[in-house]
Formats: sequence, C-alpha cells, structure tokens
Amino acid sequence: MKSIFFYSTLIGENDILYGLLDIGIETVIADITVDLDDISDEQIGKITGAIEGFDFAITRNFSVNVAEACHIKGIPYVAWCYDSPVRALYSAQALYDTNCIFLFDKRQLDRMKKHGISNVYHQPLAANMFKASGVSVTEEDLITYGRDVSFVGGLYARGFYETIIGGTGEECRYECEKLFD
Repeated sequence: MKSIFFYSTLIGENDILYGLLDIGIETVIADITVDLDDISDEQIGKITGAIEGFDFAITRNFSVNVAEACHIKGIPYVAWCYDSPVRALYSAQALYDTNCIFLFDKRQLDRMKKHGISNVYHQPLAANMFKASGVSVTEEDLITYGRDVSFVGGLYARGFYETIIGGTGEECRYECEKLFD
C-alpha cells in the first residue's frame, strides 16, 4: 500500500507520518503544501497530478482541495483532524464518498453526522510514539504539571489570546485568566 501525505499551509506537524511508517505503509511527502479552507482550481490541478499512482492521500485536518482532487480521480482521501471545530468540514467537499475523516472530538463527530457526512469516524489523535516513548514523567512532574483540563494548541500563539480576551470586560478577563492559570 502506498500513500501520499500533504502538509498544509497552516500545519507542518508530521506525527501521522510516523504512524503510517510504523504500520508498514509506504508514504511519500508531496511537494505541494495545500490550503485547508479555500478552494483553488490551480491547487486542485496540481494535487490531481500528484496523487496519480497512490492508493490514498492523507492530510492533517481536512483540505477541500485534496478532497476535490481525490474525488475527481476516485482515490480515497484520509483526513485526520486535530482541531475542533474544523471549518472545512462544513463544505460540499466533505460529503464526498471518497473521504475517510477521523475526528477525536465525539461531539464534532455527532455534528458532522447530523450535517450529512456519513464517512466520519472517531479516532484519537495520531502521535509519534517513538518520540513520546522517550519522555519520562515523574511523580513530581504530575504534581507540578498535572491538571484536569489542558489547553493544547495555539491559544497563546499569534495573538489569539488577546483577540479572544482583549474585547471583554475586566471581570470576564479576570475569570478567564484565573481559568487559564
């Protein structure tokens, strides 16, 4: 089995690649980085050529352009979504029967099924187990860093935090700061 993996213009993470290699799937990294939300005929044309000869294409999160190209060529497209919600899943391309969409968020899964997407499944996030197995977490680490809820991702990157909290009142800002801390 042979797959082609597309990085997106927004996400350069490669944990999925390690999972594919670990289970013996030959995987090629595409020369094209793809947009997730914005449809582009030029990009679809490039992707359509790039997927020729592969058993399936795969991305982290859902790309409307990869979905469209795979639909045109009749090649399965695997979208492993790491975010919730994923805006592109509300596109017409998400309804294609050539898609296989994995979601970690069960509520998002329910929303997508109600939206008419039948080929959506619950899966935990793919991870690089080689890298993760090298991490040693001590009891002291658990006491220091362990929490019931963790915020993962880019909340504090690229000004998202200020965009979300910046326009709120002092009381709301205080409560959010307390919660995030």
